[in-house]
Amino acid sequence: MFPSRANHNRRRLGQKRQQTRNLELSCSLESVENWEKRIAELEIERDQLQKKLLEIPENQRGPLEVVIPPAFEKLGQANASLQIALDTAQQDLEKVYQNREQWQQSVLAASAEVIESMRTMMLKRDAENARLREQRDQHFSELVERRQRDERKWAALVEFKELTQNQTERIAVLRSELARCKARLAANERQEDLLQFFLKGKPRRSSADQ
Repeated sequence: MFPSRANHNRRRLGQKRQQTRNLELSCSLESVENWEKRIAELEIERDQLQKKLLEIPENQRGPLEVVIPPAFEKLGQANASLQIALDTAQQDLEKVYQNREQWQQSVLAASAEVIESMRTMMLKRDAENARLREQRDQHFSELVERRQRDERKWAALVEFKELTQNQTERIAVLRSELARCKARLAANERQEDLLQFFLKGKPRRSSADQ
């Protein structure tokens, strides 16, 4: 009974192997799903065969040939290829990260240099503006002071002219008053020639001239 069952199982296993050899693999999602489905079926069959094998007495068991189905071989090869591609992609990604970090560092360094240069230029410009403002304020202060001096000089000149004019007028008044006083004095002394001298500024004529 058991040998015939074992032969039957071997025939079924051979048929399954033949079916597995006829499978064509691809990298599409549908093929992967088919692989997973086929693997699940093979695992179920393997478990059933192991269970039946355990039911066979030990003295009736014959040597079983262990054969890896081509589907598993291709799946392993595909897995290895995918692992290699994944490793390559990870290496490329690491290089991209390194290049990006270097680029960021270079950009930051260039930006810092530009900022420092602009800050230095701004400091120089501020210093120059402060110097120009100080110079402008100094010139303006000197100009205001000069204008004030000129205004004081002009005011003093005007005042001097007015004072001179007043003095001239006062002198004229005093001279006129002095002349009247002299004339009055001469009239009081009844000296006609002296009166004429005071009034007209002519000298007196002596008795010899007459």
